[in-house]
Amino acid sequence: MMLFTACEDFLDLRPLDQEVSSNFYQTEEQAMQALVAVYDVLTYQSTPGVSWAPIITMSDILSDDAYAGGSDANDGMDENELNTFNIPTTSKIVHSIWIKNYIGVYRANKFLEIIDGIDASDSFKERTIAEAKFLRAYFYFEQVRFFENIPLLTFTISGPSEYQQSQNTPKEVYDQIALDLVESMTDLPESVSANEAGRITKWAAQALLARVYLFYNGVYNAELDAGGTVIDQAAVLAYLEDLITNSGHDLFENYEDNFRLAGEFGIESVFEISYGDTPPWWDWNYVRGGHGNLSAQMNGPRVTGSTNWNRGWSFGTVNQKLVDDLAGDPRLPHTVVSQAQLDGTLSIGYQHTGYFSRKYTSDKEHWGADGQFELNRTCNHRVIRFSDVLL
Repeated sequence: MMLFTACEDFLDLRPLDQEVSSNFYQTEEQAMQALVAVYDVLTYQSTPGVSWAPIITMSDILSDDAYAGGSDANDGMDENELNTFNIPTTSKIVHSIWIKNYIGVYRANKFLEIIDGIDASDSFKERTIAEAKFLRAYFYFEQVRFFENIPLLTFTISGPSEYQQSQNTPKEVYDQIALDLVESMTDLPESVSANEAGRITKWAAQALLARVYLFYNGVYNAELDAGGTVIDQAAVLAYLEDLITNSGHDLFENYEDNFRLAGEFGIESVFEISYGDTPPWWDWNYVRGGHGNLSAQMNGPRVTGSTNWNRGWSFGTVNQKLVDDLAGDPRLPHTVVSQAQLDGTLSIGYQHTGYFSRKYTSDKEHWGADGQFELNRTCNHRVIRFSDVLL
């Protein structure tokens, strides 16, 4: 009897040197770590073993403003599928975007399922629940715009029997996005301190809802339904007027400050995703473990021997028509850089136009201080600016 008891005690070991789901999600500190894990997916721009797919660059390539680019046709093969809208089901970029957003949805759902059982203050729970709902809405908005018909999950699946999920209609997904954003506004703060820069505010939720409405109404010519509350043009205008009047956001005097290090989390930034070189990253096999902006690496010109530019990959080469359309516009020199402005030696790549993105690029200001230089670009992504709100 003593032998069996001893064996039972020996075999019933708790993982004392690591935290797993069975012994996690208990304290306020652990809840914050779980929430940070949801935020972290915002920075995902690649999938290990699949593809680089930074949303900034991929969106430009899908638009009329840029071509696929890259060093040659083979280098930009996956990107050119997007550029020509000849996208196979085997697309690595599409696969990467799909995985990223459902990782974000899963983590948000997990947080929302466990937060009530955590030993934390009511104010902590209310705010973090609101943040998780905003983030879930953001991931679904990115996903539904790319794929249109997608499964809508507001819970974590429990096992293989639930792996096969039916697609929901776009309306069902957009209505859930609207509901999450409306519910989040009540408990999100109007401002955050400098040491919380990057956390969601009420104004970010209002601005994102407006963007969601404009897209949904423009494509489907319909209103949103946030749990029985109709979100129409009048409702969206009321949110925007509140933001414009009361948020404290404003335009920078100098447009270029929107893309300078000194302008990060500045007065014009309503929602911003943080990138950087902390910790410095070296691992090519797990790129998304770092926090460098991969769009800056992909968009940067292929320049060597320069004191101002550092070996970008020349994806997303800018269309001449965009340059012509912006002729005389003070935003042009801060939006596009021409090859005539580059020092060093430029390697001419695929679909070369002589123009490259200036907003997110491989310029000296955004070089990482350490780590593999391609993986440590320090440009934050200004997702929603106050200028977007005014427009």
